[in-house]
Amino acid sequence: MTNTETSDVEASIGQCIRIAKAGADFVRITIPSVRDTIYLKQIREGLIKKGYRFPLIADIHFNPQVAEVAATMVDKVRINPGNYTGRNKTGSIDYSDDGYQLALKKIKDRFIPLLHICKKNPTAIRI
Repeated sequence: MTNTETSDVEASIGQCIRIAKAGADFVRITIPSVRDTIYLKQIREGLIKKGYRFPLIADIHFNPQVAEVAATMVDKVRINPGNYTGRNKTGSIDYSDDGYQLALKKIKDRFIPLLHICKKNPTAIRI
């Protein structure tokens, strides 16, 4: 996994190449925001331009929209399923049957679009 700032495209490309040359089968890159997907695209294009074609994995934290955009650019997205439950600002959990069904609906409404994007592109997903 890279530890460069995603926005530092040249450093990220260089580190991806070093990781691949060290024997890695794939490289993970953290994509913290939708804005950073621009850099992800530039990193992918820069690697291809330099003759490198190994799987890239977008490591997504906290923002399902980032996963949806990144899934169109990488070979795999890595997500945390907790990101799809929504933020609970009160700190309380509704354990009722209705509360549980509402939570399942929220997850389905937010997660299914990512599955369709992954299927269309074809992008693997790690949950």
